[in-house]
Parts: sequence; C-alpha cells; structure tokens
Amino acid sequence: MSSSVDGLVSGLDTSGLINQLMQVESATQTRLKTRVTTEQKAVSAYQSVNTAMTSLLTASKAMSSDTSLSVFKSTSDSDNVTASADATAYEGSFSFTVKQSAKNEVQLSAQSFTDLSAAATTGPVKVVFGSDPTATPKATLTPRDSSLGALVDAINQSPDLGVRAAAIRTSDGTYRLQVQSSATGAASQFSLSGLTQTMNRSQPAQDAQITLAGDATAVVSSPTNTFTNVVPGLTFTVKPGTTAGTNVTVSTARDTSGIADNMQKMIDAANSAMNQIKTQTAYNTSTNTGSALTGDFTVRQLQQQILSAISSSSTNGLTASDIGIKSDQTGTISFDRTKFLDTLAKNPAGVKQMLGVSATSSTPGISLGGSNERTLPGTYAVTYNPPAGGSTDATGSVTVNGTSVAVRGSGSSLTVTDLGSPASGLVVKGGLTAASGTLTVSGGLAQRLANLAQTATDSTSGTITQAITGRNSNIKDLNDQISAWDTELALKKTSLQSQYSGLEVSLGKLKDQSTWLAGQLAGLR
Repeated sequence: MSSSVDGLVSGLDTSGLINQLMQVESATQTRLKTRVTTEQKAVSAYQSVNTAMTSLLTASKAMSSDTSLSVFKSTSDSDNVTASADATAYEGSFSFTVKQSAKNEVQLSAQSFTDLSAAATTGPVKVVFGSDPTATPKATLTPRDSSLGALVDAINQSPDLGVRAAAIRTSDGTYRLQVQSSATGAASQFSLSGLTQTMNRSQPAQDAQITLAGDATAVVSSPTNTFTNVVPGLTFTVKPGTTAGTNVTVSTARDTSGIADNMQKMIDAANSAMNQIKTQTAYNTSTNTGSALTGDFTVRQLQQQILSAISSSSTNGLTASDIGIKSDQTGTISFDRTKFLDTLAKNPAGVKQMLGVSATSSTPGISLGGSNERTLPGTYAVTYNPPAGGSTDATGSVTVNGTSVAVRGSGSSLTVTDLGSPASGLVVKGGLTAASGTLTVSGGLAQRLANLAQTATDSTSGTITQAITGRNSNIKDLNDQISAWDTELALKKTSLQSQYSGLEVSLGKLKDQSTWLAGQLAGLR
C-alpha cells in the first residue's frame, strides 16, 4: 500500500521527487513497452500481407488448375429449360423433346370428415412406397388416437417419412385428407393402410422424361426435373408443368468471358499483394519515418518474386505480353483483356500451358495427370508401380528421386500427397506395368504465383507464418521482461518512499531538538 510522505517537515514535494526518480528507473521498461508496440505493429502488418497473399493463392490456383480453361456456359432456346455446364463439358449442341415433367404423388380421401375429431384410422397406419401395397412398409405410425387431426400430426411429425399430410376444410365445413409425397418421380408412389376411408390418387407420381431429337423411342428419365450426365458435364432442368412436345436445344460453348474474368481476378490479387507490401514497407523521406516492415527482407522478397513470376514466364513461344500481362516501372501489373481473348481463341492449348503446369516424360509409361499449388517445377526421377493384378480399386506406389512418397488414388492415376516432397500434388499417370523415367515439370505464370503464395502463407512452414511466429515469440519474451520490471519497480518505489519517510522522521527529530535548544538558550539569558 503506497503512502504520501510529502514534506510534512522538510516542505519538499517528496511524491513528485519519487515520481521523477521512478521515471528514470522505469526508462528501460518503457523502452521494452515501445518494442512490444513495434513488434505488434509488425505482426499486424504481416497478417495484412498474408491476407493479400492468400487471396493471390486462391486466384492463381483457379488459373493454374487443369480445368482453368474448362469454363463453359450453356444456354437453352426455351424458357422452359435452364442449363449449366461444369469443367467436364465440351462445346456443342443437344436437342430433345419434353415428354413430361416430374410430379410427386398426391392422394385425396374419397369422402369427407365431419371435423378434425372424426375417426380416420382403424389402427396402426402403414406407409408403403412403390406400386406393391403389400411390400414391406417404410414406416408404421401409431397416432395418439384415431382422429383425423391425430393422423395428420403423426404423419407430419415424422420428417423422414417421405410424405406430408393436410386436413383441408372445404366450403361446406367438412374436411378432406390430402397426403402427398415429398419427392417427385415414379418411385415416390405410395399407399396407406389402416385408414377408415379410401384414398384416391389425384396426381400419380411420375418421372420427368425427354426424348432425343429424331427418335421418339429414345427416352431419358429422371426422378426430378433436373437431368444430369445425359451429356458429360451438362445439367439442365425442365420447368414443372412444361407442355409435352416442347422442343428444346441446349448449346454449350467455352465461356471465354468467364475465363478472362478469372484472369482479371488473379491480376487484381497480385496488384493488391504488391500494394500491401508497398504500404507496409514504405519509408517517408519527409519525416524520416518508416512503416511497420520497412527493410523487412521477407516481404520485400515476395514483391520481387511476384514480378519475376510475371516477367519470366515463357512457354512454347508465348510470353506474358502475349496473354495481355505487363508490369510497369512502379511494379503495377496490367491486364489487356482483348489481347488475352484473342490469344485464347487462336491458341487455347498454348495459353493453358502458359498458365499452368506442363511436363515432358522420358518414357511413354509415365505421364503428368495434374498438379496443385504445392507442385514445384523441376526434373523428377519417377518410378511407377501399378496396383497388384491391375486392379482399378487398389492403390499402387510411386517413388520420386529414389524416395517412396505417400500417394492417394486408385488404378493408374496416383497423386503425391507427401507435403515434404517438392513433387507434392503431382498426379502421376501410368499403365498396367511398372515404369521408370523422368518427368520434367514446368510451371507457367499462374502456377508460379500459386507456388510462391503457398510458400509464403502455408499455415506451418510459410515464410510469413514463421515471421509472425518469431515476432509473437519476441512479444512474449518482452512482456515477460516487462512483468519482471513491474516487480522490481514496485520494490524500488517502496524503498524510495521508505527512505523519504525516514528523512522526514529524522528532520522532525532534528526540529524538535532545535526547538528544545532554542528554549534552553532563551532561559539562560
């Protein structure tokens, strides 16, 4: 507990003196606190750069993947059909005629119920799906009583039953029971037993069906109004209630505009990362003050690596400029959309190779099947061993540069999953027999950006991650020192207060003695 010892005898501002002395004593701790603030600003700056680099990783992965140029869009010439395409689609047209749309089963009680308390069941209610009402029921319900209301509740309180029920009040005040399947398609046909009334099918369950143009006997069915895998990569949906006989043509084309949009996103992400690095490393010559990461090698190197990835990419005669990418003297990267689209139209294979990963093999028994952002360019000595017996379900093995690496996959396509290998993410394709050779892997522009962004932001080994870890370790050490100083300074202050308190006591005694002597001297006169 602190106490005030302001000069009761001496008249000195002893609290002020102690505070001034403590400021001197705490100078080291103050410097430590300043260093903590500096380190915290650095951590925050690193995190901002890491966020920007993570965005670059996402955008560059999209453009370096094996499906980066496999962006398609599908259109329908009928308002009754919508269509979409994924990366496995191909360009072309597909024509068909709508025969019928999918419907769910709807059943209505043959007669009315006077009210909700009227008897609707004769015992347990069985729900059977399919055309055979004697088949094994999906469920057997036991309502709380035999009333219509209890039956509706029992059905609706079973969400996985596959049917829903409603008691519908008609204009004469009576009720009809309506039960309908939750799903569409012929398989949603159902029957109910244990009811007091017969249920009539007001809407039979049916699949959606189309016939191929030119052959009405070539029928394709779907339990829903959405058709998939009729044509690879194509999904289309028929609007419920579409008139039978409606002719439709769905066309699929490469979505070059979408591809260019993804390119623009990658360039924007690269510029954002560059700008973030510039901001965090800037130096103000007018005030002679730096930023949180001024002079930091880790982020400065990233800046140079981004520009290098842009400028040094050249594949099969194509350069970054050929696909519309340039950088100026300030480090700003620009994207000429028109030039990119022109090159893409003329040489799509070259553009894909320019952006992603390509490889040459010394043997026909091994080839590149794909890669990811962790796959580093280089020449790899690869040995491929197929699954035993040529099974398409079992996993074979792969050796890279003399070391067996972890893989996943089955059959002839195996992906290297060993994160410690520079070949991580490499997809090795082989055949039915073992093969050895070299794969020379080349990384295009987007792949290089993905590689460096991954190397920087990896949650364990990333350069930025490690820098943040180091700074946080510094902060902990500094805070430990600050805490130690808190104890030391508290003891020092207590000591000073004790010393000045003792001084006041001593001065008080001297004053008392002075007063006594003065009295004695006065008595001798």
